[in-house]
Amino acid sequence: MKRLLALSISFFTLLALLLSSIHMVIFNPSYFEKKFTQNNTSEVVGVSESDLYQANQILFEYVVDKRDNMDFNIVVNGFEESYFNQREKDHMVDVKALYVNSVTVRNSAYSVAFFSFMLLFFVYKTKSFNVYRRGLYEALTLMGSFIAAIAFYAMIDFDAFWTSFHQVFFTNDLWLLNPFTDRMIMMYTLDFFYGMVFNIFILIALSFIGYSIMLHLDLIKGKLKK
Repeated sequence: MKRLLALSISFFTLLALLLSSIHMVIFNPSYFEKKFTQNNTSEVVGVSESDLYQANQILFEYVVDKRDNMDFNIVVNGFEESYFNQREKDHMVDVKALYVNSVTVRNSAYSVAFFSFMLLFFVYKTKSFNVYRRGLYEALTLMGSFIAAIAFYAMIDFDAFWTSFHQVFFTNDLWLLNPFTDRMIMMYTLDFFYGMVFNIFILIALSFIGYSIMLHLDLIKGKLKK
């Protein structure tokens, strides 16, 4: 019981931190602005910068469930047309569901970790923190090994990693967009996602390290006083 509670606290805390790190990176507007500038995205897509940024903002709002659709019309060669085609919209329905489910998992993970800690503290009182730390080592080994393996896979063959990611999380092929006709894939190129995934792994590592340090502050302070 004691070991299970300790493992549960850190495992679900690390899971929540992992998902929080992903959310922080994928919705970082400065990263999008930087990549759009570097890749001359407005020129590649063939739209004005204002239309490009508005389309990006619409995607943000749609994914986080702040709007019900991705309707956005622009004028091209004197004719009004939809910025996103139907295939892109259909794919983003799946992306939105994935994000909403990840938020549910993140919040549930924080809740499980909190209630597990309260139960551990209630049962074991002053010994709970040492027990908690032992659970951290096991959770870090499990979660850290898994993430390290994924990171290594992404580093040696990002194209294969990115394809595998979509095959695991999507049950259709709507994510296979045409780089000559679909504006979304022109906006978000492979190098765009490579940088994003790299930033995610960095932030996850920093989050895990910060969490581990927090659980050892009393030991660190004790050594500094000597």
